[in-house]
Amino acid sequence: MYSEPDELPSDDAIKAFLQERFTREETEPFLRLGNSYTKRQGYLGRLRTNMELVRMEQTGGTDANEGIPMFPTICKINHSCCPNSFFSWNSTLGCGMVYALHDIKQGEEITIAYKDMALQDFATRKTQLDLRWHIKCNCKRCSMSVAYRKDDDKHMHELVREVRIYTRDRFHLLTTTSSS
Repeated sequence: MYSEPDELPSDDAIKAFLQERFTREETEPFLRLGNSYTKRQGYLGRLRTNMELVRMEQTGGTDANEGIPMFPTICKINHSCCPNSFFSWNSTLGCGMVYALHDIKQGEEITIAYKDMALQDFATRKTQLDLRWHIKCNCKRCSMSVAYRKDDDKHMHELVREVRIYTRDRFHLLTTTSSS
């Protein structure tokens, strides 16, 4: 389930931060970002709409707090519950990367699943997409008939369970092997 950090900076603090550290030209990409929060216009709405929470240890930080990096190009990629690509933090390069899951045809829209939405059932996806981004997904999975959607949800629950078992067993194997 989606949850924002406990404390987000105020609109004024974000504006001051940008003005203090960046030129007007450098802040332009941020100012052109979408804002899904009509009640919170301005800087904070753009931050909430487009932020990607990344653990600081993933970004080379010295503590385990969460950071809020912005990816002005990547955040323009639309969501799909059956995406053709995925986002990942590349700690070696120190940047966010998008990788294709299969060949993408010329003219086909590049899509990613926001957070772990592709692994959720329909009701959870619908609720979380509305709460966080105020969007209604019309991808192939969300447009299925109710009967197909129930089968899809069941399949996804089984897949997630299998991945968790595999990950747990793999971790157990790695820790057992390394402690020998």
